[in-house]
Amino acid sequence: MFIAESLLKESDGAMTNINTDEAYDLWVLLAQARDALYKARQRELAKYNISPRQSAVLFIIQTIGDNATAAVIARYLFRETHTTYELLLRMEKENLIKGIRNRDNKKRVSYKLTPKGLKALDDSLKRESVNEIISSLTKEDRAQLKSYLKKLRDRALSLLATKELPFPA
Repeated sequence: MFIAESLLKESDGAMTNINTDEAYDLWVLLAQARDALYKARQRELAKYNISPRQSAVLFIIQTIGDNATAAVIARYLFRETHTTYELLLRMEKENLIKGIRNRDNKKRVSYKLTPKGLKALDDSLKRESVNEIISSLTKEDRAQLKSYLKKLRDRALSLLATKELPFPA
């Protein structure tokens, strides 16, 4: 039974105009799985006083090094630059990162991890909740899921007319 059909049944069928298609059900399941994984990760990282988004930023900065500008980080997070910039400002206030102005272009700011940021990154690399959840899939299931998710991601990006993948392939 599809999720929408289930909702109709539970609501005594009062909302009969709900479209009960399979694509929507899959979208809802993807969203629920993502939200549940995110919440588990959020709970795990709370003991280190960082969020999953902050953890991702720390990882990105450490990985890409000197080119870690707000625009580049935003592309990897698949977020707007101004939203990412606000996150970077908060992380700088928390002494997780430091913005460094470019000598040649004063408007260009690259970000580096502070010692506190390096410690937070190290703590966040444990990923116990993610490993626990993902381990419920076999190796073959994980490979198949990865393939399907990449296909869905790439199709969505093509519909958004995104010229380049914001993430590593």
